[in-house]
Amino acid sequence: MIVLAFSLLSISLSHQNNALKELSEAKAIAIEAEQVNFVRSLLEENTDFIVEGILLEEALLCDNSPGDAKQRINQALAAYFKEMQGGVGGIAINFSDTSQWFLNKNSSLVVKRLGPSCKIKYSFHGGLLRNQPVLADVRGNRVVQQFKIPAGYSQEKEAWLHA
Repeated sequence: MIVLAFSLLSISLSHQNNALKELSEAKAIAIEAEQVNFVRSLLEENTDFIVEGILLEEALLCDNSPGDAKQRINQALAAYFKEMQGGVGGIAINFSDTSQWFLNKNSSLVVKRLGPSCKIKYSFHGGLLRNQPVLADVRGNRVVQQFKIPAGYSQEKEAWLHA
């Protein structure tokens, strides 16, 4: 009877140990998923911040040609993506083509001066077939998410000009 009791106790402890290992593994995956999600969100927010900041500067000036403004935005984005290529804090980032040439070819910018205001809109159209997004794999050891600037992405700013 005592041997049976010890056998059952041993089996119970073994199952409990396996359950603790599985729980620990699940926690590690959840933490990694949060880290990967944070880095992907950081890429998205900083992309928006870069585009919006330059659009606002250009709208306040409202004297540069649309081509120059588009060049500024795409140059800043290409530099940011190059800086982030490789990763952050143990999270790997691997971009598809994010060269300034690629961004210039797949984006447009429109400037409209309407009386005392200036509207400026940047759009990433993704090519003629709208099938060339900016992509990046954001990867931990066991978790992967995708950063994407999809075809149809756009930001618009308006500024009132001083007379």
